[in-house]
Amino acid sequence: MEALTILILEDEPIIAMDLKEYCIELGHQVVSVSYSYEQALIELETKHPNFALVDIRIGHQDSGIEFGKKLSEDYGVPFVFITSFFDEKTLDQAKETFPTGYLVKPISQGGLSAAIQVGVANFLKWRPNGEKQIDKLKKSSIAELTSRELEVIQHLMNGKTNYEISQAQYVSVNTIKTHLKNIYIKLNVKSRGQLIALLNN
Repeated sequence: MEALTILILEDEPIIAMDLKEYCIELGHQVVSVSYSYEQALIELETKHPNFALVDIRIGHQDSGIEFGKKLSEDYGVPFVFITSFFDEKTLDQAKETFPTGYLVKPISQGGLSAAIQVGVANFLKWRPNGEKQIDKLKKSSIAELTSRELEVIQHLMNGKTNYEISQAQYVSVNTIKTHLKNIYIKLNVKSRGQLIALLNN
């Protein structure tokens, strides 16, 4: 397994530092340890992680769920939720953000290793492949997809984050977000998750 660049969002410093140490011992690079939703957003924009560990409950709010939605929809970054909460409402909200897995506190290094490996495997498993999917998209779109939009879709199919796609296309992340919004409109989907589901049908 290749080393990941990981962002951690966890508001309990001791747990956050344990997670960081475990990740480093597993051979990964921790590019950010954030203690708030706002800090994590800034770090996400500047550090460009390709994986994240996200506590569902930050302070007294479920802002980890909102951050997970940002990771999934706006950045294409796979992530694992960290949680001490099992109520049905919280889990239903969390599932809608398409996490690649859940990690239950208290956390061990072995549990973290398994969660990361399974999370990456799940993310890669979701990737469609082959030209049949592209042909299907062309037929199902309500307006013609441009060559650049098709290239963005191909990168998405290869499991690339928005930042990685922007680097491959030599454009800004905001440009990639604009392409994705146009793709959503043309394919009559509302999110990256729905687009991936369409690709896998």
